[in-house]
Amino acid sequence: MVIGLKYGRVIPNDIEVREKSYDVTKEFINKFKKKNNSIECKDLLQCDSSTNKGRFEAKNRNSFKCLSKSCTRCTTYSKRNSIKKV
Repeated sequence: MVIGLKYGRVIPNDIEVREKSYDVTKEFINKFKKKNNSIECKDLLQCDSSTNKGRFEAKNRNSFKCLSKSCTRCTTYSKRNSIKKV
């Protein structure tokens, strides 16, 4: 959402702005993957939260809270640095 707010289109069909937004998004995803080895919830949680068993496992390990804090911290730091550069 932050990328969209910073780099989103004001004028529909503004291809240049859209491409810039895509580039920044790709850069962010690549940095996140490098730090966390994945962007997939099942990989980050180390279980499949789309199943009852996986949700139970994640809840018992407190994975949702721990992962959320970790990813939020990583995301905030990464975006803050990216936005400052532009």
